[in-house]
Amino acid sequence: MHYMHSNATSDSKDEYITKISSGQLRYLSINASNVDIQVCGDHALVLGHLRAEVVSDGKPRILDCKFIAVWSFEGETWRFKAFAPTPIPTVT
Repeated sequence: MHYMHSNATSDSKDEYITKISSGQLRYLSINASNVDIQVCGDHALVLGHLRAEVVSDGKPRILDCKFIAVWSFEGETWRFKAFAPTPIPTVT
């Protein structure tokens, strides 16, 4: 699994789990909308809009981004492979 963050840093599965379990990264709320799932054989692309409240390294943040997630069907189950968000620019 490869998890790209909205600040362009990335984590492996183990790194991401460590950040969550240590409290370094906490999700307070997550809302996905306008989700579109495209199945292509043994793979699926999930596209949508994500808004989340997080605390990262002790600092609160609001995330507002478009995302793509990649899933693969392996054996008898779907496995999460990658996530990549693109922040939506703030209009001023």
